[in-house]
Amino acid sequence: MVSIIIPCYNVEKYIPICLNYLSQQTYKEYEIICVDDCSDDNTLNILQSLEKNALNLKILHNEIRQYPNQCRNIGLNNAKGEYIIFVDADDLLIDFTFLQNAINIFQKQRNVDMIIGDTLVWDNENNQNYDIPFSVNKMLSIDKKEDALNLGIGWSVWAKIYRKSLLIKINEILKDVIFIFQGEDIFIYFLCVCYAKEIYFYKKNIYLYNSHPNSYSYSKNIYKQNPPDEKWENQIIAIWKLILNKTTEDKIMNQHIRNKLHSFFKQKYTFTKLADDDFFNN
Repeated sequence: MVSIIIPCYNVEKYIPICLNYLSQQTYKEYEIICVDDCSDDNTLNILQSLEKNALNLKILHNEIRQYPNQCRNIGLNNAKGEYIIFVDADDLLIDFTFLQNAINIFQKQRNVDMIIGDTLVWDNENNQNYDIPFSVNKMLSIDKKEDALNLGIGWSVWAKIYRKSLLIKINEILKDVIFIFQGEDIFIYFLCVCYAKEIYFYKKNIYLYNSHPNSYSYSKNIYKQNPPDEKWENQIIAIWKLILNKTTEDKIMNQHIRNKLHSFFKQKYTFTKLADDDFFNN
């Protein structure tokens, strides 16, 4: 079985079509777990209405705001499936054969822990979709784990399917970390790349990312609400060192990760020592 986990926060406009697309998957042995994160629009009512006619739809509701990563973990803890896929409520899984094909891959290649698909981006402002610059389809050679670090928007947790056992392992590593910031996907993704025995690159567009003003509705202004403190910074440093230590023997992978994380920190966390060149050179 596949468990599809969807964090939901103020997505009344998007969740019906998201679920409609999921219902068109040719593989039917799946459950959908929607985690409502204290929405203050009509999201929860819509989900409860849809749940009445969908035997494979499960609705969980947070009493306290948890944010995307914690919502995914709540879904994971309630998941029955051996395989896990994350979908954002305002996005679409557009390859209707993906789940079936993924199951076939997992069953034939027992060492594959993670399958990475490609993403189309829907630009609401210009009313058009486009491919991402660094995608599975566009890379001339993509067969090594380090290739997974060169995938532009691919550092997200969506547009992928995982063995549940891999995610449980990552959750155990991160059990004391509470993510409250934009960009948490990258740490989970890099850990998955490090700990997966093998990665399969699925060279087809499976996911439509909906780029609109509320795309970052979870994390918008979150720094003002929860300014990063020293404890937060130390947690991130610990994760960074853990990722590097895991790849110490693989010098190519280690250097790839070092370069990618350094670039990411300089873009996202300019207000912390994580962005300092001296920190990364030590």
